Amino acid sequence: MFLSFYYSKKYWLSFFVLIIAVAFLTACNNSKHGNQTTTNDPKGLALIYLSQNNLDEAAAAFQQAIQAAPNDITNYTSLTRLYLLKKDYNKAEAIAKSGLKIKPDDEDLKLLLAEAYIQKGNENEAENVLQKILAENAKNVSAYYELSDLKSSNFNSSVLKKYYLLKVISLVPSNIVPRLQLIEILSNENKTDSALFYLQSVKKIAPGF
Repeated sequence: MFLSFYYSKKYWLSFFVLIIAVAFLTACNNSKHGNQTTTNDPKGLALIYLSQNNLDEAAAAFQQAIQAAPNDITNYTSLTRLYLLKKDYNKAEAIAKSGLKIKPDDEDLKLLLAEAYIQKGNENEAENVLQKILAENAKNVSAYYELSDLKSSNFNSSVLKKYYLLKVISLVPSNIVPRLQLIEILSNENKTDSALFYLQSVKKIAPGF
């Protein structure tokens, strides 16, 4: 459970480290032009609000950015992530769906939509979205990983979870997180030899582990 938490939090942390970095560059650029931040650049304003942890103001600015550039899919992606962070899952779902009307094949928005469904407890809808992603791109690691967590509460979940984790391992063999989760499952099933095999593979990838 800790590993799943670590994986998801690592994803969000990476996003907001990037956001803060962009906000910093935006602020520097503004300072070079008279230290002015205007509503002519609502996306830049949203990024600065994010760097200040002003989430409500950032959301409003991203809404303005969508109105100013309704075909810029990055605004929908950013606002959906922001609403997920704020735990406003209904709005996250709505924004993701709006963005997908403009770019139906956007995998990031589909993953975010699936996350909104998961947080709302709509696992069937989430699974449908994730399976559609894999139907179009069988190498989408995030979709497999989400499915491995999604199936954790279902009947025969161990078999399905192992299947999806093995898919992740095959696509990103250097990532030890799915291997550690697989080791935990195999240990709980008293499959010691298999658990030791994957433990040895982890030590090869991360000798200091």
